[in-house]
Amino acid sequence: MFNTRYILIFIFSIFYMAKTYGQYSMENFRKYTTKQGLASNHITGIIQDTFGYLWIGTQNGLQRFDGLEFENIKMPVHSQAANIIYQLNALKGNEIGVCTQHGAYIFSTIGGNTKSLEFIVDDDFKYWAYAIKGIGKDRKGNFGVSSGTGFYVFDPDGKLLKKFEPFTKDAIGSQWLRYGRNVHTMVDGQMLQENEKGLAIYNNELDSIFNLNRYKCMTDISNANNIRYGFLNDSLMYYFPTTSKIVIFNAKTCQSFEWTMRNKKTRHFTWFSRLTILNDTTIIINGYDGIYTMKPDYTKFKFEISEKLNLEGNQFLSCLKTKDGKIILGTKDGLFVEKNKEKVIFSFKISDTIAKNLTINHIRATGENIYVSSEDDGLFVLDKKTKMIQNKINFKKLGLAYNVVNFTYQYTNDTFWISTAAGMLWFHTKTKAYGKLHFDGCKDCLQKIDVNDIFKDSKGEYWFGSNVSNYIVHTTGHKASLIRQDKDNPLLKVTSIIYFSEDPQGNMWFSSDAIARWNRNTGKVDSLTQRVQGQNSFLRGYGVYFDIDGNTWYVIAGEGLIIENQSGERIRLFQKQLIPKRGSKQFSVHNNHMVYINTQNQLVVLNMKNRQHRTYTTINGLDETAVSSLFSFDKDENKILFAVKNIAYEIGLDFPVNTIENKIIIKKITSANMKPITFPSGNVILENQNRSFMLDFGMINFEDPENLQYSYRLIPSVDTSWVELNLPHVQFSELASGKYNVELKVESKNNFRLPVVRIFRITIKPPFYITWWFLSLVFCLVVLTSAYFIKMRFNKIKKLSQLDKAIAEYEMKALHAQMNPHFVFNCLNSIKEMIISKESENASKYLSKFAKMMRATIDQSKKNWTTLQENIDYLDTYLEMESIRFENFIYTVTIENIADRREILMAPMLLQPLVENAIWHGLMKISGEKWLHIKISKVNEHIICIVDDNGIGYQNSIKQPNVHHGIGLNNIQQRIEIINQKYHLDYSLTITDKSTFGQSGTLAVVKFLSK
Repeated sequence: MFNTRYILIFIFSIFYMAKTYGQYSMENFRKYTTKQGLASNHITGIIQDTFGYLWIGTQNGLQRFDGLEFENIKMPVHSQAANIIYQLNALKGNEIGVCTQHGAYIFSTIGGNTKSLEFIVDDDFKYWAYAIKGIGKDRKGNFGVSSGTGFYVFDPDGKLLKKFEPFTKDAIGSQWLRYGRNVHTMVDGQMLQENEKGLAIYNNELDSIFNLNRYKCMTDISNANNIRYGFLNDSLMYYFPTTSKIVIFNAKTCQSFEWTMRNKKTRHFTWFSRLTILNDTTIIINGYDGIYTMKPDYTKFKFEISEKLNLEGNQFLSCLKTKDGKIILGTKDGLFVEKNKEKVIFSFKISDTIAKNLTINHIRATGENIYVSSEDDGLFVLDKKTKMIQNKINFKKLGLAYNVVNFTYQYTNDTFWISTAAGMLWFHTKTKAYGKLHFDGCKDCLQKIDVNDIFKDSKGEYWFGSNVSNYIVHTTGHKASLIRQDKDNPLLKVTSIIYFSEDPQGNMWFSSDAIARWNRNTGKVDSLTQRVQGQNSFLRGYGVYFDIDGNTWYVIAGEGLIIENQSGERIRLFQKQLIPKRGSKQFSVHNNHMVYINTQNQLVVLNMKNRQHRTYTTINGLDETAVSSLFSFDKDENKILFAVKNIAYEIGLDFPVNTIENKIIIKKITSANMKPITFPSGNVILENQNRSFMLDFGMINFEDPENLQYSYRLIPSVDTSWVELNLPHVQFSELASGKYNVELKVESKNNFRLPVVRIFRITIKPPFYITWWFLSLVFCLVVLTSAYFIKMRFNKIKKLSQLDKAIAEYEMKALHAQMNPHFVFNCLNSIKEMIISKESENASKYLSKFAKMMRATIDQSKKNWTTLQENIDYLDTYLEMESIRFENFIYTVTIENIADRREILMAPMLLQPLVENAIWHGLMKISGEKWLHIKISKVNEHIICIVDDNGIGYQNSIKQPNVHHGIGLNNIQQRIEIINQKYHLDYSLTITDKSTFGQSGTLAVVKFLSK
């Protein structure tokens, strides 16, 4: 037997509440359709998430709504039919159950992820099985799906756990397959399914589905079709459309309370009627032609049905009560959002049976009455409380133009001065007597003119400004004088005086298209301002006022307000809302409040003390038609009074502020190189490749979203001023790496909401090449590379030092060879023989050549490089000396293609040893003619030195006993190898025995790059 602790635990609790909902009127709702961004006007479901966003199911997909924008939500649907949403179910954990015509989906409102709950049925069943009517979630996270063919239960991962299918294929075509309806989650965490058999429950402990009609107390709903269910607190309410019976049921106690609605209005309810329980005292139900509110009377056990809330013939489909108490309605004709019930502007219509087209010029409230100045119908007196007309004063007997009343001025408690189109009147409020206003000394100066303004200065004197150019009436007591532009006041070039003001020194200021000052001490106009300092344009239209702190306020048409303090410093109030358009016909000042018309349907009220302002528009109840009257102030109630045609308006000067707490929500951060970040709660860290990104933010506002002003600033940045946005989307491009504070601000354009600021930190990672780990790696590589190159350099220097040492050693060997005692001894013996043989001339030549050669040898031994010419001269000296010693010795030295012999450098003492070897080891061994040819030429970049002789040949010479080749060829080869290693001059030595090609002798070739 099923354990009772798993039975539905409904706790019945009905409270007698004093609060009730009033009648709903469609005038209190704002309508949204596809024109405003709805995907479809057919609304099937509405849910509000934890942030406050509305999620709207339509027959063209899912949307999110914040009061300003409808955002389409893309879902991985199986077919186009899945875009047709039947209803939405709110689930725990920021999830929404999306019931579509082709499948059940679980959508996460935070991450935007979608999970499909799929089950397999025969193809013949799919049309009914995949038409989902409800989705629920139990305390263990299992999902319940209700469809036309049964009840299906899935685990949190979307795997099918249990199913109940009461139909077979035979039912197709023989009966309606519309078994399942809504799924509810009960207070004990179990899932309850509505179906055509009644109610079914899935017990997650027993993993079983059973029908509740097994319990006796539920038998009255067994096999009952078209029952509509709802929850009243923790109890179940269900409604029988056919019998108009409502039952509140407590399953735990098996107690029920029934009401039968005996009302003609119940005939409007039918099978599609649905219960929406707003609270214990108000239930909404839809009918044929609209929706109705039902109010249960628990003492009399009956329901009172209100008049219908007409939806213009459109069917009501869904209803939601938001967190702030607003009613949201979904219909086939769009979305309806309840407006704020708090009124800011109060209005009342002034109607008269005679003056049906009444136009109000001015309203004055004083005492218990309101005095209305009309365009053509004289003066009306209204009761202040009832707003009903008590008297109508007609001034036609003085002339028709006197019935055009511009405004009233309260001269004393019971006397008014009245401005008319024909001149000024006086009016006694108690006796209702009136007459033309005259002053001594200027009897008729206030007649046949329109007076624009009356001002009482600190001396108790009065000033009248008229529509006549430069026409001012100044009264002191019963006397009056006329001030005009003349020889005494040539600077009074102000056309049609509109505004008067008095500065702290008692001087009077007159303004309209220019500003003139009347000096109290001199009694004359002493200054004229035709363009205010700091004004940007050349537009004319001014007003001047001096506040209690001594500041001067300039109202400039088309530009705004300029405030000048007593030190001459100027501040411009340049907000968009504070720029009067050209043609703003008036402003009024009272108790440090300034009021003026900004545009046709926009009114600005500014507190000049704290410089806060409010902008009133049609959102607040202002008429779209231009304000037709002057402003006045009700001193007793601290209100502003004005009119549009025959509608009077009252606005309080306490500057109400909407204190509803709103928060700025970061919707998402998107970049081309990353997955969108949705609803980030903390700081966001972006990779360096995401330095360009879009930040979407917003604020939930279903009251006046078009009144919100969005702005942002980035810190640090070059410009830290606030940047205004048309929509709450900010694009950042190529930000440098670092930490940034993105400050977001949402404020109301009319200042009826307190500004909300949110600081959001974004960190952009530096590129990898300036990260600490990369810089550390680079530093280590630099150190290692530097150490390597230093070591290589050290080794190279060491090697070069060794080469220099080796070169010096071999050059010293060459020098020693040249200074060999045997060679010197032979030379001296040759000289001796020449002397003995009395060849004194040859001996002298030989000795001279020998000395020259010794000097050249010592000189070249001091140099690393010698010129080619020096080497040739050295060879000539040596060959001349050897030719003296030997007979039959012929030699030649040929130079080819070398024009710069003194510019070409070569290693010293390199050719002479080869020539010496050729003479002593080749030519000395033969008899007969001995010849030696030396050829030096330039081929491309190389110098080629050839030593050619006709001696015994290289191979025969090395076979001779006790024969050494002078300094030795090895010494020359070592010098060449060292020179090439150090200087890379491509030196080479080639010795060829000419016997290889049928000749006698040796061919030695030295080749090197010219230096």
